[in-house]
This record gives sequence, structure tokens and C-alpha cells, in this order.
Amino acid sequence: MSNGNKRENISDNRKMLLHTEADGICPKCAKSLTYTSGKKVMKKFEIAHIYPLNPTKDEEKILSGVELLSEDRNDDKNLIALCPECHTIFDKPRTVEGYNEMVRIKKSLMVKDFFRNSLHENNIEDNIKKIIDMLMEEDIDDDFEEKYQAKKVDDKLNDTISKLTKRSIKSNVRLYYLIIQDKFRQLDEESDNTFKIIANQINTYYLKISRVSKSQEEIFKYLSNWLNNKTNNYSSEACDILISFFIQNCEVF
Repeated sequence: MSNGNKRENISDNRKMLLHTEADGICPKCAKSLTYTSGKKVMKKFEIAHIYPLNPTKDEEKILSGVELLSEDRNDDKNLIALCPECHTIFDKPRTVEGYNEMVRIKKSLMVKDFFRNSLHENNIEDNIKKIIDMLMEEDIDDDFEEKYQAKKVDDKLNDTISKLTKRSIKSNVRLYYLIIQDKFRQLDEESDNTFKIIANQINTYYLKISRVSKSQEEIFKYLSNWLNNKTNNYSSEACDILISFFIQNCEVF
């Protein structure tokens, strides 16, 4: 690594974006990054370079081979808002363990920020609400549970998703897959290609998510939250069931 990178004057706008990315709390210790003085809200955070702007030879050796979030040391991907105390602890002394932890924290913040900014993208057809209404209001015949096996889900889910979530997805598929499939068939009879339109929107958003997260646990959670947001918070449980359906049907994972 060569030294001599120029320290940029980070604008107030960029500082506030990094503050928002961290939800206004230090991502390391959870202290507030602002405080009130009279009627004014004052900042109580510093912008830290995750990989040092100009590392010493010792730091270069310590951080040899680590994951870089950006080649540009002044890129926002390499910057994080920390309280002054955590910033000092992170910098002095620099350790590979501390660095890797900060990279994990920053990546998690970037994923959350991506979902926050993209909640209003990708319109979901109103017809998806008919599926949710059906799941919420109609009685489900328990015999359906024995008619469908969630084999495809078993093959697709990996160790980045918890066993609890995996069991829930498989249960959703066993109980509801054929019912949802039949409802989509009815909707297609009313309006051609209803299922394809909705499935393509689900798949498009999944592909966007998979660019920023490889964790199936995170992807499932954010897909369900996104769908719930798009349908005016009808039912988070019904959205979990629908995303489970699309996992089995191959639009997800």
C-alpha cells in the first residue's frame, strides 16, 4: 500500500448521510451520535476511515490481505460514523480483529441503507393483495399439508439461514403452496399473465438484494418486509408465506 492519500474535507451532507446510515447511533456501542444543547441538536460523532487513509508500515503488515470495501480510501464505503470513544479505540491500536469487525458492521449498515432507499421501488400489482386477503380470511384445509412436499426448499436453503427460519419456510410451503398456486391460476383467468408479472417483480427485487447481501436470512427478511411495505402492511405473516412460495417456485434463491 502506498502512502500519500490526500484527506478530503468531508461535506456536512456526506456526514449526515453516514449518520443516517448508522440510524443515528454508534454502530459499535449504540450511543447516540447527537446531543441537545438548549434548542440545538449537536453532532457527537466522527467519521472514521475503516482502512487507514495513509497506513503506517506496521498497519500495512497487520492488515495485509484483508477485505477492502473500496480501493478509494475516501469513498463512503470506507467511511463510518462512530462516537469519538469508539473511533479512538478502533484506531489505537489498529488490529486485524478490530478491522474485520468494522468491515462486518459497515457491510450490515450498507445492506440496511440499500433496503431503506429501495423500499419504494418495484411496484407490486394490486392482485398480490388478493392473495394476502385469501391467506388472512379463508379457512385453510389442513389436508393440503400432506399433499405437497417442500423438497425444492431443502435443496435451495443453505447455512446462511437459521434453522428456525428454514423450518418456517418449509412449513409454509407444505401448507400453502398448492393453495397459492391455485389462487394465482384463478387470477390468470381473470387477467392474463398476472402471475408472471408478479413473479418477475419478486425476482427482480431479489436480484437487487442479492447484489448487496449473500445471507439468505437477511434476504428473506428484507423481501418479506418489502412486500409488507408494498401492500400497506396487510400482514407480515402472509408476506412470509408468499416469499416462501416464491422460494419454492424458484423466483427467490
